[in-house]
Amino acid sequence: MTRVAGWRFLRVAVLFSVLPACAPAVANLACTAGQGRAMEPEELDESSGAAWSRLDPAVLWTVNDDPDGTLFALDTMGVEVGRFPTDGGRRLRDVEAMASGLCEEEWCLYIGDTGDNGESRNTVAIHRVREPDPASESVELEREAFRIRYPDGPQDVEAMFIVPGRGLYLVGKGRSKAPTVYRYPGEFTSDSTVTMERVQALGTGRRSRRDMVTGATWVPGTDRVLIRTYSELEAYRFVGDRLQPVPDGVLSLGPLQEPQGEAVAADETGRVVLTTEAGPFRDRSALHVLRCEVSDEEEDG
Repeated sequence: MTRVAGWRFLRVAVLFSVLPACAPAVANLACTAGQGRAMEPEELDESSGAAWSRLDPAVLWTVNDDPDGTLFALDTMGVEVGRFPTDGGRRLRDVEAMASGLCEEEWCLYIGDTGDNGESRNTVAIHRVREPDPASESVELEREAFRIRYPDGPQDVEAMFIVPGRGLYLVGKGRSKAPTVYRYPGEFTSDSTVTMERVQALGTGRRSRRDMVTGATWVPGTDRVLIRTYSELEAYRFVGDRLQPVPDGVLSLGPLQEPQGEAVAADETGRVVLTTEAGPFRDRSALHVLRCEVSDEEEDG
């Protein structure tokens, strides 16, 4: 197997190197997991979104499920590199997602204030800030807000990803019906509330709690998307405008023993980071950085 800059697909054996009791399994999703790390900032007890920095590949961005929208820059050991408060004129309600993407000629971080446990919010919002140098002096970042609604009513949404040339996507949690994929249509606008475009449902019905969707990420340089739940990591690929499951592309996250798995972010080198809330027996959020093998072979069939 070879490692290439652009992943063609994720390939087999599930090898949790720090968890020897987990036996290898044949599948189209193959990763090794390093030791889980507690996130250093005491305030970071509910990491709900994650994105790799585009300015410093050694840094991970994460955001707390907190009304002030502070961004934390961490290294892969969970140590704080920088902290940046944000302000957009209003407090956030339920931050549950994060993604990185271009805006004009700069890299931006997108924050999804899209959580809705009661599925009662008629409108929610995606916020955008310019990505700062993680090691620079802390300054307050200005948030732009893009208000959205869903064509089929309020949804609890905790997963967001951005694909260049395709746009920004949200994935429903699956609380009351099958997880549904939505796309932001056209250019971002702050002048009005935009109705998201429904792309597809993933499955036919609501999910059990352990299988609810809590995060998603595009794998840079590929047509692959990883969607995480509380218990698994699921691999999909774009076929036309829709997502199709990758055969045998499901990885159990049980061996990681996450209290409450929340976010996932991938980069072009094969790193996949998973974050979790603190849970009842931890004071802080935690992260695992997985290393996924990459092959330039085509899938069979």
